[in-house]
Amino acid sequence: MKKFLIIFVVTFLLSALSLSAQYDLPNIISAKRVTDQECLMDVQINKQSDYILGKQKFNYENSLSMVPRNDSTSLWDKSLKSSPVVNQIIDMDSENAFLMSNSDTIYKFDYDGNILKQISVSSERTRLFKGNGKYIAVDCQSVSGVSRLFILNQELELEKIMSTDCERIINVSYVDNFFYISSDRYGGGDSSNMSSDITKLDNNGNVIWNYHLPDMVRPYVINNG
Repeated sequence: MKKFLIIFVVTFLLSALSLSAQYDLPNIISAKRVTDQECLMDVQINKQSDYILGKQKFNYENSLSMVPRNDSTSLWDKSLKSSPVVNQIIDMDSENAFLMSNSDTIYKFDYDGNILKQISVSSERTRLFKGNGKYIAVDCQSVSGVSRLFILNQELELEKIMSTDCERIINVSYVDNFFYISSDRYGGGDSSNMSSDITKLDNNGNVIWNYHLPDMVRPYVINNG
């Protein structure tokens, strides 16, 4: 039987202050500057222990960089002027390549920063997840109350599209041909107007079970072995 760890992000400032007062925070061992006048959108570590950085400047120009872990000098920096904001970067399991998503396009890059392939999906804001040899692109900011999962293979070919009633998908874990989805939405709370759901789907998009969590926001489901 698979075990999953569910993590909840507490959004109340008083709770955060209380925690910091009760527990010693970890010390920063080392730090380095990797961006200047830029907003770091996402970071991924590749198989060679280099950092892949998705960045956005204050003029909304986006870029990708590869930075060695033991140096602050970029191996390369690629401008993405025609690209909307970088949403997410994930390293590929089967080869020295990584995927990057923005609002409606998924790009496949090699470690030299060259675009190998791209695929467009009908999505408002795309995030990426992986598991069991599949890559899952999620429309995670649906305003219609119905989110979609775009299932891709290792070649970045679209295998199928699944629709779900999950309003705002936070993350997806794909294990043993089942999808475990965490989401949140407005409404459904006991003492607030927010709630969350953990949903299990089969490969055809049928709901196996749903667990409703009133007054919870941004749950994360993690495969815990």
